[in-house]
Amino acid sequence: LGPADLVKALPSGAVFIDVIRYTRIDYVEKKQKRTPSYVAFVVGARKNGNAENAESAEKSIQRIELEDAAPIDAVVGRWRSAIDTRVESPAAKELADLVWAKLAPHLPPAAKTIYLAADGDLARVPWAALPIAAGSGDPAHAPRVLLEEYAIAQVPHGLFLLDHLRHPRKYAGPESLLALGGVEYNSPAWPALPGTLVESTAVQTLAPQKPGFLEKPGFLTGKDATADRLSKLLPTVRYAHLATHGEFKADELTKEKKRAEKALETRFLAETGFLGDTRKIAAKNPLGYVGLVLSEGKTISGLSLVDLPLENLKLVTLSACETGLGEYTGGEGVQGLQRAFHLAGCPNVVASLWKVNDAATAALMCKFYHELWVNKQPPIEALRDAQLTIYRHPELIPDLAGERGAVRLREAVTAKASVEASARRATADTKLWAAFVLSGVGK
Repeated sequence: LGPADLVKALPSGAVFIDVIRYTRIDYVEKKQKRTPSYVAFVVGARKNGNAENAESAEKSIQRIELEDAAPIDAVVGRWRSAIDTRVESPAAKELADLVWAKLAPHLPPAAKTIYLAADGDLARVPWAALPIAAGSGDPAHAPRVLLEEYAIAQVPHGLFLLDHLRHPRKYAGPESLLALGGVEYNSPAWPALPGTLVESTAVQTLAPQKPGFLEKPGFLTGKDATADRLSKLLPTVRYAHLATHGEFKADELTKEKKRAEKALETRFLAETGFLGDTRKIAAKNPLGYVGLVLSEGKTISGLSLVDLPLENLKLVTLSACETGLGEYTGGEGVQGLQRAFHLAGCPNVVASLWKVNDAATAALMCKFYHELWVNKQPPIEALRDAQLTIYRHPELIPDLAGERGAVRLREAVTAKASVEASARRATADTKLWAAFVLSGVGK
C-alpha cells in the first residue's frame, strides 16, 4: 500500500498534507552544504471525484518545497511566545505566508477536511488559528482563520490514516465514561489544579442520562487517581477525560540523545562524500519520557500506556498542560502521549499544545461534549464547533464554564458559532481556543 491507495481511500472533501523536516544536501565546489528544510506532500490534490486508477491517483499527489527550516522555526517560536503572553504579533501572518500560502493552491476547491502529519517545529503550531484571506462572501470581509474553512485533524503518518480509513474501528459492549480530575499530587513539582475537579465533574453531568449510554461512569480523583486504577479502568470504557498535568522530560531526553550520538562511531570518506562503516547502539524509546502525572506525583509513562488493551476506547481527552508535546522525529510527527494512546488502540486523542486557563478549558470541553453526545457529531466536527464557538463568542466563556448557573449554561451550550458575530465583535485570543488538537481520523 502506498500514497495512491490513500488517495483512493480518502473520503470526498478530504485531503492529506504530510510535512517532513529533512536535511537538504547541496554540493558547492565539491563540498557539502547541509540545510535543514521542510517539504510537504499534498495527497488528494485533485479537482474532481475519486481517482479511477493508480496513474490518476499518482497525479493527485503534489510535492511542495517549503524551503529552509530556520526562518520557519524562528517564526513558530515567535508566534508561540506571542500566544503565551497574549500579545498581538505579526508572526501568525508571517507563518501563513511561509507555509500555508504555498500549500493552499494545491488543495482541491471542494476540500473541507484536512488530515495533517506535521513534523519538526510545525508540530507545535496551532494550525487551526493560521490567518487566511477573507472570502468575498464574508460580512465586511472579516478576517478568517483556517478552522473557519476546514475541519482539521492531525495524524501520526499516512499509513495510520490509510489503515483507519480502510478498516473503521468497531466497538463492542455498552458505552461508558471515565473522568479523572482533582488529583492530589502532594508534590512541590506539581501544583494543584483545582479547576480540573470541577471540569471532570461537569463532563459526567453532560452525558445523556439514558439506558445503554455511558453506563457505570467511573471517576478518579484525589488519592484514588493512581496509575494502577487508571490502567485497570481505561480498557473498560469508551470515553476517557483525563484532566491532570502532562509530563515531558525534555532535558533527560536530550541527554539520552547525546549519549547515543557519542556511542555512534562513524567514518567519513572525504573523497567520495559518503558515510562508511557505522555501528549503533540502542537508544531509549522517546515514549518513556512523556507521561501523565497522577496521585502522589507519580507518573504513568507513554510506554506503560502502550501496553494497555485500548481497542474499545473510542476517544480520550487529555485536558492537561502541554500534553500535545513530545519528541519530534523525522517523518513520524510527534512521539508524545497521543502516539502512546494510538499504539494502544485508541483512534482519537484530543490533547493540548499549551496551558489554558480553567474557565476557557471548561467552556471548550462543555461545548465539545455537548456536540459529541447530544448532537451526535463525530469528534473532528464536535471539536471544530466548540473551538469556533469560543473563538467567535468569547463572551460565552463564563456561561459555558458554568460560572453563571445552570440556566445560562443550558442556553450557551446550544448556541451556534455565528459568522456574522465575528465581524461585529472582538474574537477570543488564540491562547483561549486553539490549544486543543485532535489526533486521529476523528470518526
